[in-house]
Amino acid sequence: MLTKTYDRQKLSEDLEVGVRGLYRDNGYFKVSVGEPILDNIDTQSNRLGVPLVLGRSHGKAVNITIPIEEGERFRMGTLKIVSSDPDKPCR
Repeated sequence: MLTKTYDRQKLSEDLEVGVRGLYRDNGYFKVSVGEPILDNIDTQSNRLGVPLVLGRSHGKAVNITIPIEEGERFRMGTLKIVSSDPDKPCR
């Protein structure tokens, strides 16, 4: 569980580079990442919805749900690299 300050700009960057990049790196080139759904939580009585044995914290928290549709997964078939120099033999 992460305990960082919510930053909308950072979340947008993480969605584009991190989440979309992770899916694309794994063959999901048509991944659709929806707008995050934010659920604000008052942590006055429980910390992030879980009671603490050592005491109670006061403040706010946010749960972030990110809807993702992976789409079809693509896999690399055969890759053949050929020299553009006609004088070099192919190996």
